[in-house]
Amino acid sequence: RQPQSIIAKRIKNITIFACGKYEAKSTFDLQQEEIIVYRTAFDTFLQKRAEQAKVVYHFGHTFRTWKNKTATFNTRNGEININADIIIGADGVHARTRELINDKKITKFIGIQELIEAKKTLPCYEAFFSAKLGNSFGWIVPEKQGYRIGIATRQKGKENYEKFVDEIIAKRIGKRKH
Repeated sequence: RQPQSIIAKRIKNITIFACGKYEAKSTFDLQQEEIIVYRTAFDTFLQKRAEQAKVVYHFGHTFRTWKNKTATFNTRNGEININADIIIGADGVHARTRELINDKKITKFIGIQELIEAKKTLPCYEAFFSAKLGNSFGWIVPEKQGYRIGIATRQKGKENYEKFVDEIIAKRIGKRKH
C-alpha cells in the first residue's frame, strides 16, 4: 500500500477533448480509481521499497548489450557482465537501454509541464488532442493545490505549449499568472 504523502489526487474519470475545426468532448468513468502521485515523493518511495527488497544498484555504468539474461556494461574499470532477470535503465528520455533492447523505431516527443496553483480543481484528469498545436497531446492533472498542465509534442515545444496554455487551458481553468 502506498503512503498518503505521495498521493496528489485520486480520480475516478477522465475527460478527453479533440480540438480542431470541430470540437468533441467525452468523459469516461474509470474501471478503478486512479492515483496521481507527487513524482519526487513517489520516486523516493520506490527507491526505499527496492532497498528493502535488496535490489542491487549499478550506477555509472554504460549499457552495451543484453543477451541470454546477461547484460554487458562499460565502467571506469573496463567491461563487466551482470546476470539478471530484469534490467532497469534509468537513463532518461534518450534511453540507450531502450534503444539497444527494443528494435522498433521510437518516436520521441518534447514534454513541457508546470504546476499551477488554484483554490479549486477539476474533478478529473483531462486529455487534449489538437492538430492546431502541431499534433500535440496535452493534459490537465488535478492536484490538491492546483493543476499540473503540460504537453508532449514532436516539434516547436515552447511555441506549442504557449498556444496550448493560451487557447485551451485558459478556457478550462482561466489564464495563468506569470
